[in-house]
Parts: sequence; C-alpha cells; structure tokens
Amino acid sequence: MNMISCGISFYFHASNSNYQLGRGNKIGGWKLQPVPSIQDVRISQIACGGYHSLALTDEGKVLSWGHGGHGQLGHSSIKNQKVPVLVEALAGENVVYISCGGSSSAAVTDKGKLYMWGNARDLSTWDSWIA
Repeated sequence: MNMISCGISFYFHASNSNYQLGRGNKIGGWKLQPVPSIQDVRISQIACGGYHSLALTDEGKVLSWGHGGHGQLGHSSIKNQKVPVLVEALAGENVVYISCGGSSSAAVTDKGKLYMWGNARDLSTWDSWIA
C-alpha cells in the first residue's frame, strides 16, 4: 500500500479487498482518492498493516479500519470496518506514535505507555524492535 499526503488530506491506492483503504467499499485500483470520512480531520501519522490501517489525529486519537479478524483494529469485536473508526479503548490517552504489523497494532502515549493488540504471533516479533 502506498500513501501520499498533502496538507491534511490522505490519498491511498492499492488492493482494497478488506476495506483497508477506508473508502467504505471494496473498489481498489491505482487512482489516488481521498478517504472521504476523514477529509476534515487533521492526520499526523498513518500506519498500514497486512489488511488494516491506523491513523493518528493531531489530537492524539487513533482511528482504525480494514480487516479486524485478529483484533488488530482495537474494537470490541473482530468485524471488519469499512471506514475509519475511533479506537475507544485509547480515547482517554494522548497517543503520539502508531505502528502496524501484519495483523497487529501498537500505540505509544505521551507518557511513554505502550499499547499492543491483535495477533499474538505478530506481537512476539516486536520484542527486538521495542527497546
């Protein structure tokens, strides 16, 4: 998946079989298109996993969408999300960094607290990455 950012808009192009582009449909392709539901949200960082994506807002909130079958979206279910949805479990935190594995996700808060969720097999590979 490739990303181009311009101002506060994010444009994605790639496969979209699990809604990982956040457009609300499964239409993929190479034509750059904005993510409609977050056009008015200021995004400071984006992270892409195997079939899911995370976005970090300038207010320290995390949004997730795409394939949720391993809990990698951080919601109370393993359902796929067609469009970006707030990760409620992190709503009380000020997140400053996000990252994705193939089917896992991670966030670091302004206080240095690390949150990780998703496929535990992915998470075990992070041991050497996080100091």
